[in-house]
Amino acid sequence: PEPAAGTKKLTREEIAAIVGGHARLLTDCAKEHITEDTPPQLTASIEIASDGNVARVGIMPVELQGTPLANCFRRALSGMRFRAHLGGDVRD
Repeated sequence: PEPAAGTKKLTREEIAAIVGGHARLLTDCAKEHITEDTPPQLTASIEIASDGNVARVGIMPVELQGTPLANCFRRALSGMRFRAHLGGDVRD
């Protein structure tokens, strides 16, 4: 039998499905806040607590910290909800 929800680890596929479902929010952030001075690559990382809430969002490169673009991405990613899971916090 399949384990009950919240009793197995969160998979990369599950994370990708949730993030992909919010792609429009992230695209809207990019459209609204990317300027000619924005670095060519942005990397976002999330830490998902075992209750399914986003515990922390990281934005790189460091020069983007505190910018409207980084703040918009942080708000969008922080609002995502994942299923409860075992195995401690998940970083992706």
